[in-house]
Amino acid sequence: MRSLTLAEARDRSELITVGSYAVQLDLDQGAEVFGSVATVRFTCGSPGADSWVDVKAREVRSIRLNGRELDPATVDDGRLPLPDLAADNELTVEATMAYSHDGQGLHRATDPADGRDYVYGHLFLDAAPSVFVCFDQPDLKAPYDITVKAPEEWTVIGNGAATRTAPGRWTLATTKPLATYFVTICAGLYSSVCDEHDFFLLAVLARHSL
Repeated sequence: MRSLTLAEARDRSELITVGSYAVQLDLDQGAEVFGSVATVRFTCGSPGADSWVDVKAREVRSIRLNGRELDPATVDDGRLPLPDLAADNELTVEATMAYSHDGQGLHRATDPADGRDYVYGHLFLDAAPSVFVCFDQPDLKAPYDITVKAPEEWTVIGNGAATRTAPGRWTLATTKPLATYFVTICAGLYSSVCDEHDFFLLAVLARHSL
């Protein structure tokens, strides 16, 4: 994946303001891949200009920018070109992503004690595009709304308070504006100890075997 230069980051920051991310993750597709559908709403300071967004997918399945379809084949070295931007823009990218096994991105590991799988997100430094399409630079912050589909017995947690809305389906509360690399998701058959202090919910989670 191509590295972002300081000049590119400055130019994109002057042009783009990100309003929000809505991310849907499907962690119930087996041990190697997961589904990612992300909608990014953003403004462009110079309508008609071109820019790009970052995505590192196993397969980009569909791209829709302001109601028009873009060709997934235009993704090149981790960058999706965004031509002829409007003042207000909505981009939706549906992709199949690969779990990592090295602690970066969305990492999936098997507990050797009982064979159960666990997932956690570590998106620093530049792993966020391997989880969802994004403007991956620190100054382009935005709030996140995240929903997760997971095996029914799993627990899901993340930056926003998690609510189980149906068996295997979770919604996380809208976050404050975050840099892309601060977004995280953890999921698995965790055991937990919970408490409350001054109206704050507290929890410690561990692998089931522990």
